Amino acid sequence: MEWATALGDWLEPYHNHTRPPPAVVLAEANKQNELRTGLPLRGVDIKALNGDANANGHAKKDEEAPPVREPPQLMVQFFERMFWTL
Repeated sequence: MEWATALGDWLEPYHNHTRPPPAVVLAEANKQNELRTGLPLRGVDIKALNGDANANGHAKKDEEAPPVREPPQLMVQFFERMFWTL
């Protein structure tokens, strides 16, 4: 459990940087729902993204990528043990 938490904490900044903004995810969900049911999502206002070129999930971020950090010692030890037991 500690290893999974350390991995998640280490990768979280990169995940947050690469994932699309919530509005883009909602636009894609709306599009898929309309294709499947013929109706838009209820209670979700997507009008701002209708026809937007970035609605396919490739929105460019204004911020730079997070700096590369060294992995937690727990992960390093795990992979060293895995490597040397082969």
